[in-house]
Formats: sequence, structure tokens, C-alpha cells
Amino acid sequence: MQALIEISNQLVARKECCGCEACAGKCPKEAITMVEDQEGFLYPVILEDRCISCQLCTKVCPVLQRGNLKIKEHNRYCYAGYLTDAELKDSASGGAGHALAKAVLKAGGEVYGVAYSKDFKDALFIKCTQMDELTVLKGSKYIQSKKGKIYSKIEESLKKGKHTMVFGLPCEIAAVKSYFEDRYSNLYTCELICHGPTSAKIQREYVHLLEKKYKSTIVNFNVRYKKEGCTPPYLAAEFENGTRYEKNCTEQILDMLLQYLSDLPVIIALLKEITEWRILQLEISGEILKVRNIIIKMGYLRLWHIPKTD
Repeated sequence: MQALIEISNQLVARKECCGCEACAGKCPKEAITMVEDQEGFLYPVILEDRCISCQLCTKVCPVLQRGNLKIKEHNRYCYAGYLTDAELKDSASGGAGHALAKAVLKAGGEVYGVAYSKDFKDALFIKCTQMDELTVLKGSKYIQSKKGKIYSKIEESLKKGKHTMVFGLPCEIAAVKSYFEDRYSNLYTCELICHGPTSAKIQREYVHLLEKKYKSTIVNFNVRYKKEGCTPPYLAAEFENGTRYEKNCTEQILDMLLQYLSDLPVIIALLKEITEWRILQLEISGEILKVRNIIIKMGYLRLWHIPKTD
């Protein structure tokens, strides 16, 4: 096996690859598989004995096709809002994504988004067709997601004529747009602006640490628990033995920085590498993708302090 990014000078540099898995999903011979590197990030690898050099992987790559994803003329609108019911508390921010997903299901459509795996050690793309299935899509995951066969499943929904909405990070939505191009008028996308996810390896190690410390299996996990409102966010974990762990995220970050402050050159080098890897995320999120695309900025915008107007 040989890394896909090392095979052809037409393909992107390693630091630009975002692990969207579009190349793996498009390959007609299943010659591309996703493999974790030592840091836990997924990168495509080619099985050379299966590859037929069709170049479909390069044609679907959102980095290489970035220019084709732009439109020169567009109608851009900006709205602000948040849920006013109890579902707001379980949402990462204002719950706009959840409201959109519910609207699509009410119209008989299907929704695709990211949920934690049952053991909370990975994040996976899934399909939702019922209202009660949307619950697991709520909340931030902050880790690179696994797509699996999601592109083929999305295409199945589209071919059935279903209104199909896909939620994802800017690089993932760019991959969806590149994969399906303009072939389906019933495809809707919603990108969640971010600063780039961390690897699932970090998530797995953290879950393992907590389960070892509290001697029980995690049954619920939330990285943006609204204990005191939207800010400050809390990390919360519930265990099978009834124990509950909560930590103010701001305090936790400060604790980590103080712990490693003695090794400042290493931190600076690490941040530089992370910043470079996230350039794709920021560049794609700054572009206007083709029609039927919605962008949601999740963060600390306190809309509830804005006076009501007509």
C-alpha cells in the first residue's frame, strides 16, 4: 500500500488533505482506504493492485476542485435566531441546525449529520429519517468524523427524489458539492464553520482515561454542556455507575497550558503545524459554494441580548 498523496503530483499536499473520504467513496474499484496516521488523523491510501488509474479521485477532491465550487453571482442573505423551547439546552449553540433538520424531515426528506459512536470514541456520519433520530446529531463533536459509505447513501436518497440535507464542516460540504456537482436539485447542504477538528485518537484516549478513573463505562458525553447557559461551556460525562463528571472548558484549557508552559517551543511548533493543516477549513468556509448552501456560525453570539424588533 502507498499513501494516495504520495502517488501523483496532481494530488494535494498532506497538510491540505482534510480526510473527507470523497476519493474513497468515488473509487469504482474500492482501491482507496482510509488509514490513521500516528496522530490519529485519517488519510487515504491506495491499494495499488486494484487501482485502474481512472483519476476519479482527483476529479472529486474538494481541494483540487476548489475553483469549480465557486460561483460568481449569488444571492446572499444573513439571518440570526435561536430556538426558544427546551431543545435549546441540548444544542451546541442556538439550535439553528436542529430547526433546519426538523423542517426537512417534516417535508418528507432525509438528513445526514455526525453522531458519536455508541462508546463515544469516534464520530460517524449517519442518516436520519425520524424526528427522534435527530437527538444524536445535536452538540459539537470536535473530532474528525468517519464517512464510511455515506456518499453512496446520500446518492440513494437523492435518486429517490427526497429532499436531502447534509450537515458538516466546510471541507466536508465542499466534498459533497464536488462529489455530486450540480446533478441534483434536491440536495441541500449546511456547513458549520469551525477551526478544524482534532483526531479521534485524542477522543478515544480521553474517554479511556475517564472510564479508568471512574471505573465505569461512559453512557453520555457532551463537550458543550450548558450548565450555566451558553457560556462558559462545560465538558460533561455520565457513567453507567451513576457518577457524573463536569469540567469548565475554559479552566481545563488553562490547566493544560500551565502544565505544558515549560515546553513553550514545542507548543509553538505544534500550533504552527495545526494552523497550516486548518488553512483548508478556513479558505473553503470563506468561499461561496454553489446554490442551496447554508452556513451556520456557531459560537458565543448572545442573540438573547439583542432587543426585539420588527
